[in-house]
Amino acid sequence: MARGQRHDTGGSVHYGDYGVVHPAPTTTGAPGPRTINPFLYYTVPGRVITLRRQLPREDGKPIEGAAGKAFAQLVAELTARPEFAGPDYSWGDTQLIRCRRDAGTGAGAIARWVAIGTSHHLEHLSRRTMAEP
Repeated sequence: MARGQRHDTGGSVHYGDYGVVHPAPTTTGAPGPRTINPFLYYTVPGRVITLRRQLPREDGKPIEGAAGKAFAQLVAELTARPEFAGPDYSWGDTQLIRCRRDAGTGAGAIARWVAIGTSHHLEHLSRRTMAEP
């Protein structure tokens, strides 16, 4: 396919690497530390569930420990949904259950959120059959 051409997929969802995000943020942009709001991409048949939270701030800076707590809220929301695959589905799903149980302890890092989502996404792809969209 030539660059700039659109490929018609017939309206069905196809999987790409949108479920996998590099854990190290790019170094372009303004110098200094970046604050990333907690997020979770969770692949389910035919789509991706995307959950996000805004971090509470004081004097323009995120409150200490807020990222872990916000991620724990995302986890509680996801694990209560019928689409949640269960704790034995992948390493990432096991970590989601641990995070929910421990109220976000140890889940305040971007690399951790990405690793959890990536683990689930890769397991989902490995179980996918040719008949699935």
